Amino acid sequence: MANPQASTIVPTLSDTSDLPWWKTTVIYQIYPRSFKDSNGDGIGDLQGIISKLDHFLYLGVETLWLSPFCTSPQADFGYDVADYKDVDPIFGTMEDFRELVKQCKLKGLRLLVDFVCNHTSTQHEWFQKSVRKQGKYKDYYVWTDGKILPDGSRAVPNNWLSVFGGPAWTWCKERQQFYYHAFLPEQGDLNFRNRDVVEEMSLVLRYWLDLGVDGFRLDAIANLYESENVFQDNPRSGKDVPPTEWEYLTPVHTDYVLPECQELLMHWQKVMDKEQQIDGRERFMVQEIYTDSDTRAAMARYGAHAFNLDLVQDLAVPLSATQMTGLIAQEYTDKPDCYWPTFVVGLPYTFKFLL
Repeated sequence: MANPQASTIVPTLSDTSDLPWWKTTVIYQIYPRSFKDSNGDGIGDLQGIISKLDHFLYLGVETLWLSPFCTSPQADFGYDVADYKDVDPIFGTMEDFRELVKQCKLKGLRLLVDFVCNHTSTQHEWFQKSVRKQGKYKDYYVWTDGKILPDGSRAVPNNWLSVFGGPAWTWCKERQQFYYHAFLPEQGDLNFRNRDVVEEMSLVLRYWLDLGVDGFRLDAIANLYESENVFQDNPRSGKDVPPTEWEYLTPVHTDYVLPECQELLMHWQKVMDKEQQIDGRERFMVQEIYTDSDTRAAMARYGAHAFNLDLVQDLAVPLSATQMTGLIAQEYTDKPDCYWPTFVVGLPYTFKFLL
């Protein structure tokens, strides 16, 4: 009979006790809508999560990451936030969230939440005030008159495409301008060149940190900034896809290519560091971005940690240990000391194989 310890490496406490918690933790993503329904309405909720915390202890999970649960019209399943500081009623209440934080701490679990920072719902109070050009909110989003055609009509300023397909600009009749949306028309992109927007979103971070969360997963980081000159087209990619699909163009003016992204992430890291100075608890911030290992390592030089999705995207049938070890080894070859790999595994690659 084979020795079960021969193929298993179990780190001892002495191996990891001097490392920050986020370097050794196992994180489990919870999609609240489908995880556990506590009241029989067919939708998962925060009380359902609370009722199953021992399940994560049984699995050996140490940190929970909650997908969006804030107030939202649900055009994009919660990624269209209408209120960053409240829980959507379909998931429960703020009291439920406070109870979740309390119970996680009692059981020794850490808690990360999604920070949907690139855009808000067009139903958000900020967007509605921006439509009306009300006070400081006038330039909270990316607005343009577009191109004025010879007949006096307006056209979109460029060929930029939405990640979800189709034009990335939508005409607002009330304001008489186009607004930019990297995703759905119901998700207006915030204008991070406006310092008020930067401070507003920093306050959102502080709000959840004060409630006791241990960090954030930053959504759609690659889309935070667009070129200031909106009259520049993105070039053709050469890919054989319909001209309405996002991959038809190379997003040189709309993707993670601008230095402002680094500056903003460093600013948010300082917000996290300041909280640590207050109570001594180290927080963790990780980005959703699809990139290679060298780029991830370069990003770590300014404090930005990125998901390594290679084990989700790059595995191929037939699966083999050689494939997996090769992808893992890339993360430890010629990388700076500041870089710490964050491996993602799970069901997405299973779905990919089945389709």
